[in-house]
Amino acid sequence: MRKVLFFTVLIAVSLALCAGAFAYEFHSLDAFYINNNVYNSGEYAFGGGQPGTEGEAFKTEITIYQGDKMYILGWFASTDHAVDRVVYRIDEETEYECQDNYRDRCEIKQYAYMLPWVDENGFEAEDFVKSGFGRDAEMQELLGIGDLPIGDYELEIVGKFTDGEEYVLHSYYLYVEERPLNVRDFNAETDKQYFDQILVNGAEKANGNEAVAALKALVDGSDGNTNTITMFGWFGLVDANTPFSDMLDSFGYILDDGAPVFDKSFTVAETEQAVLDGNGMRYKITADVSGLDDGATHVIKGCVKLTNGDVVIFNRENREAIINYKAPLAATPEPTAEPTAEPTEEPTDEPTAPSAGEEPTEAPEPESEPTEEPEKNKGCGGFVGGAAVIILAAAALIVRKKH
Repeated sequence: MRKVLFFTVLIAVSLALCAGAFAYEFHSLDAFYINNNVYNSGEYAFGGGQPGTEGEAFKTEITIYQGDKMYILGWFASTDHAVDRVVYRIDEETEYECQDNYRDRCEIKQYAYMLPWVDENGFEAEDFVKSGFGRDAEMQELLGIGDLPIGDYELEIVGKFTDGEEYVLHSYYLYVEERPLNVRDFNAETDKQYFDQILVNGAEKANGNEAVAALKALVDGSDGNTNTITMFGWFGLVDANTPFSDMLDSFGYILDDGAPVFDKSFTVAETEQAVLDGNGMRYKITADVSGLDDGATHVIKGCVKLTNGDVVIFNRENREAIINYKAPLAATPEPTAEPTAEPTEEPTDEPTAPSAGEEPTEAPEPESEPTEEPEKNKGCGGFVGGAAVIILAAAALIVRKKH
């Protein structure tokens, strides 16, 4: 019994000494949001990455759509390193920054260190000024994660220390999918939309509501000289508490009943303050019509894609960013006659009759290769011929004797 007690105490002392010799990390990942929705919350971990959970346990698989935003809230610390910042890593290779909104978590020293020997490392409260990532009213964004191409990834939330060491707070399997689109009409209860200017081939053709309303009824490109049509205006949200810049994905246009065409360049970066104050952004949407040559009238509709998957058509009454465009009719090439071949006579073996004044010509005899008689046939013919001569000579001699 004494031996068992002795070895138990010895092991405990050894573990304490070993623990004091190595760094010990702590973290709490309190909340994880996708867009404005809580993904899960309540995880905390103390010591060597051994996690404990409180409330809903963190999942290890996350599915997001392109354009989604992700946010985290929590803290991390170490017994042996001063805190620097939080980053996130994709596939253990590419590293991305997080939003720079840390909070002072000096109080961590008072409760995060669960073992008395930790104080011996000499860390002070100021070493944990940046331990908190995100704020209660403003969580920390994983910048640019919505720009990832469609695919499967490994996502790591990583705590960095000032001496170059790091600590992986959590790992996930991340699946990025294409966002399904929800095409809808303008809604005055939630949307703001204006259409101020029309440009053709980059040159202004209408400015102001009346001029725009007159020209958008029909832009006549039947002469074939129109290549681009541009709509200039702005779109925003009625809800001032939701920044439109957070909801904007990209502006675009719909040609007839085709699929929407979006382009980040359609967003005007130099939006004036009055529009920004109205929770909106300027758009300058340019539709390429150079390939339309069927002579038909086409409909070009401005639209915007929001981060929630909504595609809002700019069909606000009396402010519709919708243009009718008359396309040119491509010239039809005249058919060319197929060349006719002269009739040709079939060759015949019959000789043709000579025309007047011509000497008749005989058809040439067909040439054939000479063939030799077999030697055996020649010998036989000579023998038969010789025999006939002898017989005739004998007959003549007999006749003479009789006479």
